[in-house]
Amino acid sequence: MKRVTVQFLGGCILILLLITLFVLPVQARIPHFPIFFPVLVKPMPLPTFTNTPLPTQTFTATLTPPPTATATVTPFPTQPPSATPFVGPILPGTLLHFKGAKGVPLSGTTVKSEFLSSITPHTGAPLSAQGIFLVVIMDVKNSGLTSDSVSLVNSFKVQDDANRAFDLAETKVQTAAKDQYNLRGATDSIQPGFTTRMVFVFDVLPTSQGLSLIAISSW
Repeated sequence: MKRVTVQFLGGCILILLLITLFVLPVQARIPHFPIFFPVLVKPMPLPTFTNTPLPTQTFTATLTPPPTATATVTPFPTQPPSATPFVGPILPGTLLHFKGAKGVPLSGTTVKSEFLSSITPHTGAPLSAQGIFLVVIMDVKNSGLTSDSVSLVNSFKVQDDANRAFDLAETKVQTAAKDQYNLRGATDSIQPGFTTRMVFVFDVLPTSQGLSLIAISSW
């Protein structure tokens, strides 16, 4: 046992001598030479890290406006101007007081009037005017106490703005007008208190203007 202890101590002394002879001189010449003993190791400096910031990226947003909607306005169709209604040579609603063939008071209200170059009866050829036919449709009222008819010569005439007075056309022309318009007319009887729609024809100058009805015998 003593021998072992002596040998162990001798070994330790030998190691210390070796360290003294070899390790320490080398460490003196090379400062960073590693030492097997922790107490003799000099720590190495830690590396320094520098945080380099990343370059800033700039994003530019380009806003593209949406396409502008163009409204197409379709105009409403233009209504054509209303045509002025034809009222005829004699103004509708014209009231005329006159006497019949027997002197009975009659009155007539103009309904329609127009010019015709000819009038066609039920039978036979059309009848032509010497000038131009003026056709007048009237509502004739008998305001008397007995029946009467419109006289061809004594009831009324038509006059132009030159004061030319035109009589009712002859009997055959009045008869042809009654056929063409399917109405009663001159020489047809009107009972007292009745109103009858009738047609009358005048043969006037084509150049006549400002035509109006005038009573021959008024009441």
